[in-house]
Amino acid sequence: MKHGYLPFTPPFNVTGHPAASLPAGLAADGLPVGLQVVAPRHADALLLAVSAAYERRTRGPGPRRLGRRAGNGGPALNHRSPGKNLL
Repeated sequence: MKHGYLPFTPPFNVTGHPAASLPAGLAADGLPVGLQVVAPRHADALLLAVSAAYERRTRGPGPRRLGRRAGNGGPALNHRSPGKNLL
């Protein structure tokens, strides 16, 4: 398991800032990539508005796009089965 993302989450857990993880596409190996968005404390509505705007603008990966590897639409990924890189 990779732990490179862990240093970015504790400050927001401790301070109570609302945060969201948004799908940002697929890496070259076909694994999903996320974008973390953080808002000021008690600005949950702002966070939700920004998250919704991002998803509308990018159209998000959606179930069909998540089911394909990056590139030429290769073998499907099974996002419901835990893999070695998932908690």
